[in-house]
Amino acid sequence: MDKILILSSLMMSLLGGCFSSDAMECLQEQPNFIKEYLDKGSLPELPNEIRNHIAEYVIENNPLVAWLVQQMTMPHKTLKGHGSAVYSAAFDKTGTKVVTASYDHTAKIWDAESGTLIHTLQGHRDVVWLAAFDEIGTKVVTASEDNTAKIWDAGTGELMYTLQGHGSIVSSAAFDIAGTKVVTASFDCVAKIWDAESGDLIHSLEGHSDYVRSAAFDITGTKIVTASDDHTAKIWDARTGTLIHTLQGHDGIVKSAAFDGTGTKVVTASFDCTAKIWNAEICELIHTLQGHDGVVRSVAFDRTETKIVTASEDSTAKIWDAETGELIHTLQGHGSSIVWSATFDKTETKVVTASEDSTAKIWNAETGGLIHMLEGHGDGVLSAAFDGTGTKVVTASWDNTAKIWDIGILHY
Repeated sequence: MDKILILSSLMMSLLGGCFSSDAMECLQEQPNFIKEYLDKGSLPELPNEIRNHIAEYVIENNPLVAWLVQQMTMPHKTLKGHGSAVYSAAFDKTGTKVVTASYDHTAKIWDAESGTLIHTLQGHRDVVWLAAFDEIGTKVVTASEDNTAKIWDAGTGELMYTLQGHGSIVSSAAFDIAGTKVVTASFDCVAKIWDAESGDLIHSLEGHSDYVRSAAFDITGTKIVTASDDHTAKIWDARTGTLIHTLQGHDGIVKSAAFDGTGTKVVTASFDCTAKIWNAEICELIHTLQGHDGVVRSVAFDRTETKIVTASEDSTAKIWDAETGELIHTLQGHGSSIVWSATFDKTETKVVTASEDSTAKIWNAETGGLIHMLEGHGDGVLSAAFDGTGTKVVTASWDNTAKIWDIGILHY
């Protein structure tokens, strides 16, 4: 069917007969009526053919249809059950489950299709900062302010191991790609490597002189990068626990650090308002990404290692060329509120940002244009992440809930 006819048919149904000879003119005459109609959730029930053509129009930058999609209330499920703020939320690799971490001292596993609670992971005695699945979705690791991390059976919700040994808050925890090891970062200035199959400590990574805020494996599981308040990041041999390189150059706390998909580069985010790209093999600074006017809260490569996205307290996110270090786009739209996180979807065509303005926003990674605003939380959104297909987003909020958003209409 011709795209114009499909759009005209859509407008006819939306306006309930209020349809002049020029569908566009009629749409412009009735913006408030259409917004009210869309907010009832009618558009997601349209046939896939029409939904897909609307998405194509957005790509082609038709401002009227772009406005139409932006105004629509996206279908979503609200995950209610936590008694305090939900700090993080993440899908498993299949996109069928979500795990949330909360200030209420628990983590929870949810069915991503129905939004129903599957398991509550109880055992921590303080805030749970982070929860994440292993690569195959059979285990979950949690990091807590009670100075421990815990490994759980994702199928039964039962506690498998408590990783004890840190002398302060455990700020992050992550599996390696094989799911056989876990690395934890702590405010005791140390990171630790654990056997995920026995719970035993393998190595303590000592060398930082201040809080260690994050720790992550490379894709091979043979190297680890840590980020610290001592203004450095460090690269470690995960097999021996020995220090390989210290990445020095930031003038403030290094909030996070991550490898690219090849393990040859590292990107760091800092309170000095910059991010930096490093050669992980020879400990050489490649580029400093300058342009933010506030703390850089998060940083991530896309899957092709050609772009980087940063999120900042200056109320923006930015997309950078990972090869040249040049700024490509500034994503503005969160008012004067902190942008807590930003990440690409797996197709590298979209970015989702989470903000203190109570919204998440989806952006076109190629043009930098706003595609849609995810509204519905009653307080700041602390994290937002895509599933593996890029058709769903999960958000976590100060309002004690997480939400799963069906953005299939934007998938093309």
